[in-house]
Amino acid sequence: GYKITKVNSPSGERNYTTNFTGDSSYNSNSVTDGFSSKIKQSLNLTFETNIDSANSLKFTAKGNLNNTKSNSNYTQQSISDKQIPINDITRRTNSNTDNSSINSNLLWKHKFKKTARTLTVNVNYSIVGSNGETFLYSKNNYFKNGLPDNNDTTDQKNLKDNQTNTFTGNITYTEPLSKTLFLSFTYLYSVATNQNDRLSFTKDINAKYTNKIDSLSNSYLFKQTTNRPGVSLRMVKKKYNFSIGSSLSISNFKQDNRTTNLVRKYNFTNFFPTASLYIKLPGYAGIRFNYNGSSQAPTLNQLQPITDNTDQLNQYIGNPDLKQSFTHSLNLNYNFYNVLQERGLWAGVNGSFTQNGFVNERTLDNFGKSTYRTVNANGNYYFGLYSNYNFKIKKPNIHISFGPNINTSRNVSYLNNQKSINTNSSYGLDFGIRKEKENKYEVSINPNFGYVNTKSSISNGALANYWQGGLDANVRITLPLKFRLETDVDFTAKQEDPNFPAKNKFTIWNAALKRFIFKDKLEASVSVNDILNERRGYDRAFNEYRYSETYYNTLKRYWMLALT
Repeated sequence: GYKITKVNSPSGERNYTTNFTGDSSYNSNSVTDGFSSKIKQSLNLTFETNIDSANSLKFTAKGNLNNTKSNSNYTQQSISDKQIPINDITRRTNSNTDNSSINSNLLWKHKFKKTARTLTVNVNYSIVGSNGETFLYSKNNYFKNGLPDNNDTTDQKNLKDNQTNTFTGNITYTEPLSKTLFLSFTYLYSVATNQNDRLSFTKDINAKYTNKIDSLSNSYLFKQTTNRPGVSLRMVKKKYNFSIGSSLSISNFKQDNRTTNLVRKYNFTNFFPTASLYIKLPGYAGIRFNYNGSSQAPTLNQLQPITDNTDQLNQYIGNPDLKQSFTHSLNLNYNFYNVLQERGLWAGVNGSFTQNGFVNERTLDNFGKSTYRTVNANGNYYFGLYSNYNFKIKKPNIHISFGPNINTSRNVSYLNNQKSINTNSSYGLDFGIRKEKENKYEVSINPNFGYVNTKSSISNGALANYWQGGLDANVRITLPLKFRLETDVDFTAKQEDPNFPAKNKFTIWNAALKRFIFKDKLEASVSVNDILNERRGYDRAFNEYRYSETYYNTLKRYWMLALT
């Protein structure tokens, strides 16, 4: 298969942010206008064959080639809570970027004569590349006590060349110890090489970008090699099944700063335990439990020890001292379904906590400028509860469902050398009502209600408490002459907050008229999306030291004719 796409998109964004610094605060308002043109090409290939009754082979390959040309103009002003100017920023960027990727996979399966004895070999190789050229021009003015204090101008050309090569081989052998007990051995070998070259230049006396900026230029290589043998035991019974296993991961990291000729090597040894249990209960019911442990290595951008000064007010610095993180994940759920009564329940809890998690460490000065980097920290966790009970009222033939859900997370960060503990909690209740008649109609109404609470240990100003709710309705009707009418309405509302003056109630209504033609080989349709023209690009964001709202351009009302 081959596909080519071109997308031209104007962009626009307005952002309003309040930043908290101790007992005081300041507001930052920004406007961004831009345009991008993207040409995307993709090619995919699949080859599959059964060599004989015992061997099968499958090969897949996917390739992508994208080019993006974009430009943007950005302005920002920051004012203290006493209406005193802090900074004003003007920035202009133009970029041309090529992205490419090739991903291939070969899967070989072999069945032995003994039942359930199998051997599987899976090999994957991928190449991902990105090459870009960006021109940056920025004028920045900073104020002290409302008076001009200092300013700077940035006029530079940036070149980035990034390439990642990854090879992974995985072998799995399964040996049946009995009709219900199976032993599996696995071995994984992986090697990934990521090279990132970043060069920055300023103008020379001939107004050409030839003067290299050493402090912003760097060539960096990050190589990861992993060997992971593992073993697992699985038992399958009529009323239950379980599995338990573990793998030992031996990872070698090599960080090669080719600019400074500094090489760092790290060795990590991790255990990856896994466990699962399923108990079948009377009827169509069961309990399932899963646990697994996994590690994550830092990315090259998080490691590369140079500053990204694209945004003068928010400059990111790499941290070569990062360690890999390790996450423990658990899931417990219960479900049942009565076929005759058409009644069922599914409910569960899941959670995770991370050791050496990747978090932000930020330093903020009096001019509104901040520098930040990624560091390791403990104390990050997530917990969630989900449920849904559904039943049918037979006489009016109505299906009803409802269930509460809870999500809470704790994240650690650092602001001006002060540890911040941030908690985010949401509580929701979902309902559903559905009625249908085969080949006639289907109607469903799904209201929902929720409450959001966020807290920060270092700032009361950034906390948020608000309710939100909505209603989703769908109608499908079969009309005479084989026409079908489909329409859906999505209403959303959020509690008004003095910090966010945006309209918090809007309705998205879509409708389509469809019909099969030419002996049902083609479907013709005419549709209108966002009939009320109320779709909007809007987002709220909270963290330990700021809250912000963003408005951005989005595709609103349009009509479409389609033949499928």
